[in-house]
Amino acid sequence: MNESIQNVLYDPVVGKIVTAVIGILIVIALVRLAQRSIGRYVKETQTRYRARKFTHFFGYLLAIVVLSVVFSDKLGGLTVALG
Repeated sequence: MNESIQNVLYDPVVGKIVTAVIGILIVIALVRLAQRSIGRYVKETQTRYRARKFTHFFGYLLAIVVLSVVFSDKLGGLTVALG
């Protein structure tokens, strides 16, 4: 049983999944921090709305970049299949 747990923990896919989850959590924290500071410093409502919307978009883009970097070796075959 102990050996099977070690096999799971040392599996490279599990390490990549953990890295991806940690990276996504960091992105979420950065986006929320940016949104709080936007709400604090931008007083006009329409500008604040657009800034928050841009922050959300940038967060999604950053999350996609994090996932692409973590799973970059797996994406090589995907680009060949789509190209």
